[in-house]
Order: sequence, then structure tokens, then C-alpha cells
Amino acid sequence: MKKKIIALLIATGAAFFSQSAAASTILSSTNACLISQVTTSTACIGTIISPVNDQPSTLLASDSFFGVNNWARVQKSDGANNPLFNLLVSAAAQSGTWSVSGFDGWSKAVMVIKGGPTWSAYLLDVAFLSGTWNTNGVLKGNGKPGPDLSHISLYVGGVRDPGNGTPEVPLPGALPLLVGGLGAIGVLGSRKKAKNNR
Repeated sequence: MKKKIIALLIATGAAFFSQSAAASTILSSTNACLISQVTTSTACIGTIISPVNDQPSTLLASDSFFGVNNWARVQKSDGANNPLFNLLVSAAAQSGTWSVSGFDGWSKAVMVIKGGPTWSAYLLDVAFLSGTWNTNGVLKGNGKPGPDLSHISLYVGGVRDPGNGTPEVPLPGALPLLVGGLGAIGVLGSRKKAKNNR
């Protein structure tokens, strides 16, 4: 009985760890991504073949995506514009430029490049708001690098400093004094008018 319980625990643990590891399949090849394929990137993971498309659940499946476990896709180049980030991609088929208006105070950002049946993830230096990209870190169906671009996705995560994102418009310090002064003048003027009308 004791051996059966131990065997069951081992099988359960193996199944659990194999599911975590199977969350994404990273190809081991000489065509792996390089940080030079996306300027301002500091690290990359890829080429990834499974799942076929990048999804937020894939990046959340394990901490292996740059040690962050709260990634959120905020914009996709072939989707609706998000005015907080305003991802702009100018492209030829296999290369181009990218820019964002900011990262809304997030400490980490990832750009995912999808082309052919594969994709790669690039950790961006959030101090920079633009750069270049190419698809040499993803593979065509025949296994050769440089397919045409399918889409670029922008993810943010890590720690968010709201003071470092979209700036709030501060209330001028003199505004309450100005309103109070105008109110006092109005009260004094109406008293003087009432006194003169008696």
C-alpha cells in the first residue's frame, strides 16, 4: 500500500512538472533569437514553436519568461490601438521600426514577434521608446529564418510605478487662493451694493 501511494505521488508530481514544462516548446537550434534582432532588447527567448501563437496565458505559464509572472498583453500590431501605449509598427515584410508612447510606469516590457509557425519574445529596456526589429529570430515553415511578419505584440509586467507612467495634471497651488480671493471680492461687492441701495 505504501509503495502504491509513493508511486501515485511520483506520477502526480511528474504530470504536474511535465505540464509546466510543456507550456511552451522552445526550439533548440542555431536560428535562436538574438537581442540584436530588436534594438533596445536586453534578452530574448525563442524560437518558440508551441503554442503557435503568443497568448498571455503562455507567458503566464511559468516564470521562465524573464522571471515575471504577471505579463499582460496591452497591444497587438494588427489589433485595436491602445492610447496608453500607442504601439506603431512600420514594416516591410521582414523588418521595420517600432515605437510606443510609453510603458505606463511598468518596470518590464516584452515585444513578441510572430512570423511563420513560430515566435520569439524580446525583453525591452523600458528607458527607450523606439527601435528596429526583424524576423530573423523566427522561422518559416521550412525551418529557415526570416518569414514575413504576422504581428507584433506588446506585453507589460513586473512592478508598476503609477508616478512613472502617464503624468497626472497637477492642480496649480495658487488656484484655491485665486478662487477664495475672487469669492471674497464678490461678497464684499455685493455687501457694498446692498448698503448703497438702502
